[in-house]
Amino acid sequence: MFRNLSKGCLGVVLLLMILSVTGCAKIPTSSKDPIYILDRGNYYYAKGNYMESEKMYQRVLNEFPDSPYRADALMGLADSLFYQEDYGRAALSYVDFYNLYPTHPNVINAYFYKGMSSFNERKTFDRDQTNAIKAIEDFENITKSGRFQQSIFYGEASKNIEVCKRLLAQHIFHVGKYYFKTGAYGSTITRMEQLIKEYPNESYQDEAVFLIAESYFLKGNTKMATEYYKRVSGEYPGSQLAATANERIAEIEERTNRLISKGKSG
Repeated sequence: MFRNLSKGCLGVVLLLMILSVTGCAKIPTSSKDPIYILDRGNYYYAKGNYMESEKMYQRVLNEFPDSPYRADALMGLADSLFYQEDYGRAALSYVDFYNLYPTHPNVINAYFYKGMSSFNERKTFDRDQTNAIKAIEDFENITKSGRFQQSIFYGEASKNIEVCKRLLAQHIFHVGKYYFKTGAYGSTITRMEQLIKEYPNESYQDEAVFLIAESYFLKGNTKMATEYYKRVSGEYPGSQLAATANERIAEIEERTNRLISKGKSG
């Protein structure tokens, strides 16, 4: 909630915030006062005791439904859960925050740390990528909005999007290769076409094009196979697969010429 402040500065800021809200020099001391409970939450948060700060912020939300401090309590709750690595509950709280307070100055924090909640739970490329997709969506709420271009979170959100996209590309490539090994050539073509279209800068583009060519070849569609083999040798001449692609092209041409000769002799 106040991540960019030192603990000393944080205490001063919290004290001034409370004084400005109450309009007097006396800090509330009643455990039934929402300002007091919020202050205790901020105190525990600054100390790194996130379990206790969670309890205090939750009390404000539960016991004071009409309190003007609900936004602060909700953000505090979300942050406390995040730092306990309870990312699922943290994400839900951040969603509540940006849905309830879309114009609040801290709404970018909610978008960013909702994204980080999913980002921190992303799986390896060979597993389900739901969390990576969710993280991209939340980070793009920052990068695609003119409101947040000057934010300290903008650059980090952009970098994390690239990390997630690279993971998604690896996942598609992995699944496509699995389909190829199992003989599901139509599915291989679909996956590799998706990879080429959506992630054109990945280093394994040559292998993706080659596997499309091989899939068409094994399906008996020599016309489409030749088209993709030529793409391998033409677009990726330095690839180790270029020589194999040229061999396949020669094989297809030889087979075609043989059939033509056989037809004429027949």
